[in-house]
Amino acid sequence: MDEIVDREALEAGVEELFTRGKTVDSKKLGASVQILVKAVGEKSVRARSYRASTCYAINQHRGRNTKIYHEEQFEGLCQVLDSLLTGCDRESADVASAKMIMMLAQTFYITRETGGEGSEAKVKRSYPNEKICNH
Repeated sequence: MDEIVDREALEAGVEELFTRGKTVDSKKLGASVQILVKAVGEKSVRARSYRASTCYAINQHRGRNTKIYHEEQFEGLCQVLDSLLTGCDRESADVASAKMIMMLAQTFYITRETGGEGSEAKVKRSYPNEKICNH
């Protein structure tokens, strides 16, 4: 990524992953996820600070609400977490980010109904760590 992404843009992108509402603006969410994935996935000194800022911004949502309400947001979060891990290397800042990413991947969840219908249906929580565990 040749262009510089400021912290506010990263935070705004993360905010799209956690916006609550009856519907999600798929186009805006997709654009935000692409910016985040591109910024945090490369291996460079500048991207290291993008990873740290993005982890910090995601971590800010832990105390507010850990449930993700829309499948698109959950998938976007999984893509961003995967890209964060892809960009990490052996530098101490990236090791700290990788540890935080693993913790965050076990924090946020989406609920899905499994088996049965009506009152027989069971609700299961799905976490991002289930998608990125083979990274």
